[in-house]
Amino acid sequence: MLEGWTGIVPELEAKRILEEYGINPPAERVALDPDEAVAIAAEIGFPVVLKVQSPDIPHRSDVGGVRLNLSHESAVRAAWDEVVAAVRSHKPDARIDGILVAEQVEPVVELIAGAKMDEVFGPVVLAGAGGIFVEVFDDVAVRLPPLDDSEALGMLEELRVAPLLHGARGRPEADVATAAHVLVQLGELALDLGPHLRALDINPLVVLRQGKGALAADALLVLE
Repeated sequence: MLEGWTGIVPELEAKRILEEYGINPPAERVALDPDEAVAIAAEIGFPVVLKVQSPDIPHRSDVGGVRLNLSHESAVRAAWDEVVAAVRSHKPDARIDGILVAEQVEPVVELIAGAKMDEVFGPVVLAGAGGIFVEVFDDVAVRLPPLDDSEALGMLEELRVAPLLHGARGRPEADVATAAHVLVQLGELALDLGPHLRALDINPLVVLRQGKGALAADALLVLE
């Protein structure tokens, strides 16, 4: 698994590994030009998201490399030009391997879920409030793998966003069981990667309505 990789693993390769552990992404494909992006969007179904694919850009939103809520063909074409221009402006030398066209899904809650290699404890699993405000809320729970579903549920219940998972303020109930199982599987992956693991972040982990699952909308895997 991932023999020969060091540093940042391309997003689609990282997601392929996650899928082997039962952690699925939204429907998505990489386009190499605007016409292909429009065709993929029509196949997936609007609205869609565009996300630049570059090994030189680990945090795409920081350089304008993401566009959301694209609901028709002309919006996709305009977003393509905007993403490329923004990336070229911020990172002129960055390699662009294409632009990912992905299904836009509506979360009940966005979490961050991941694993890292701790200098003292070895592999650890993390869960917290996710999305663009992950650093703002600093809302994280940590456990040592392997985890069972009960331990993973306990991690989620520790979070300040836990009430949102359970339908606070009129929100629908989230698929907490699937979100917890993602944490269990991340623990298995972390143990399998062992000392090769530096960090793995799924941000956001899009937690859908109860019974609908949870999807890895973005993934960053860094290996030693």
